[in-house]
Amino acid sequence: MIIERIIALVLLTNLSATAQVSWKCNTAQSKVSFQIKNFGMRVDGMFTDFEGSMKAVSEKELSGAEINFSIKVISVNTDNKARDKHLMKTEWFDAEKYPEMRFRSNSFKKSGNEFTLTGMLMIKGIEKEETFIIKPLTSRTEGTGKSVLVFSSEKTINRKDYGLRSGFSVSDEVNMRLEISMER
Repeated sequence: MIIERIIALVLLTNLSATAQVSWKCNTAQSKVSFQIKNFGMRVDGMFTDFEGSMKAVSEKELSGAEINFSIKVISVNTDNKARDKHLMKTEWFDAEKYPEMRFRSNSFKKSGNEFTLTGMLMIKGIEKEETFIIKPLTSRTEGTGKSVLVFSSEKTINRKDYGLRSGFSVSDEVNMRLEISMER
């Protein structure tokens, strides 16, 4: 009987040591946007259908968190319906074959007042390691009891690295901006 209690205590201790806090992206309070140049003029766009999650050891210990994010490419909005429709074609996103862009983290480390997030970004079936500098903006508990983390990040990627090859008039560099609100 004593051995069974000791085993149960050890199992419970191990379970609580590995317990994780789960966060979910509040998409109504978040924004995924980008800028690219076309014929030298800046084109602003955003994606309106995305989801994300984060699992951390605790609310206070975010280093080592596991982060996953997905974006439905059909939700692109550049304020030009003809251009948005064109972006769904094979030479761009090929939305029929690759309906989502995805990111999954490999590491999430605190570095001063920021975090360094490294992981695999997949666009159009091409996966490449990318690193994002995450800037925490706020952390609060709302009146409803929900804990909220808000952060931002900016990153420039080369669209051709991900098979987005059409358009001689379009710059290769895409500036991405993330403003993300996570809740638990």
